[in-house]
Amino acid sequence: MEFLRKACTYSLVPALLSNEVGTVECANAGACAAFGYAPNELVGHPLRRLIAPQSLDAFKAAVAEYTNQGALQLQLMLIKRDGGEFYAELSSVRIPHDSGDGATFWTTIRDLSQQRALEQSEAAFRTLAHATSEAIVLHRSGTIVLTNDTAVRIHTANGEGQSASGV
Repeated sequence: MEFLRKACTYSLVPALLSNEVGTVECANAGACAAFGYAPNELVGHPLRRLIAPQSLDAFKAAVAEYTNQGALQLQLMLIKRDGGEFYAELSSVRIPHDSGDGATFWTTIRDLSQQRALEQSEAAFRTLAHATSEAIVLHRSGTIVLTNDTAVRIHTANGEGQSASGV
């Protein structure tokens, strides 16, 4: 168990160790920073405390499956100490104790907030481009990266070349 604590403490990614009832036993600096807690402030608290209310049912269902499979990976909303939420991926694995009595759960957290924001921004951009009367979007290299149907019809009808690559 001491080795797991050291591995958690020195891990380069946000990591937590919890027991079989879900109580945090170790939280490294990355995990504390991600959730806005001081070092060791998470220790002794239930892991569920970090799950945003709208993700709690999905988390409980995944944990039920987790006990059968021994590993868990899911994306959900987590909650910071100040009440702010962020989208993240939890990956967890069950590590049986050498004594055969009980287990420790190693959980890593990967913040997906920026990735999700970029995906939403790109989706909004594509919706806007397809809603305009004529849209041709160029990469800074001059390559067409997005067109809408109207732009393709106009430029193909004018003999300006073959159909542009629409998305």
